[in-house]
Amino acid sequence: MTSPIVDIEVECPACGERFVTWHRGSVNLSLGEKWTKKELDEVQFANCPRCNGRFEKDLLIAAFDPSL
Repeated sequence: MTSPIVDIEVECPACGERFVTWHRGSVNLSLGEKWTKKELDEVQFANCPRCNGRFEKDLLIAAFDPSL
């Protein structure tokens, strides 16, 4: 099951800025939902509004089809 979106507070590892972003803990591609590469990138990474640093959020992406 793909988890719902929640707001989380994060700290940028580059500059220490704390900010709120959204997070989705898991994405299950086997459910047949159509996710673009750009959408998966937005789920997986956060961008710091202060220094524009980009860092990865914890995320589980599941796919039972090896062709994905």
